[in-house]
Amino acid sequence: MIVVVKGFAKASKKGSTIIVSTPRKTSDGGVVWETRSVPLLDLELVVIVGSRVSLSSGVITSLSEVGVPLLIHSRRADSVLINPFDVRVAEV
Repeated sequence: MIVVVKGFAKASKKGSTIIVSTPRKTSDGGVVWETRSVPLLDLELVVIVGSRVSLSSGVITSLSEVGVPLLIHSRRADSVLINPFDVRVAEV
């Protein structure tokens, strides 16, 4: 699954799921946060569009551990965070 997060949003980690929260205005002028949870094992790519998305360090670490690339696109710069190889220590 490819997840695209754009606009004003917060991404956090809870267990083995990524939770993306976005605000939505109600008819009376209030703000309600809508959440969407995505299991880490279902992710193939995460795309962040814009500079108003807040990522926790737990999200970035979890994506790196699972090997999911993170693409960040904004007006000023573009970045790709990938984990090109796994380093593991084995005792023989």
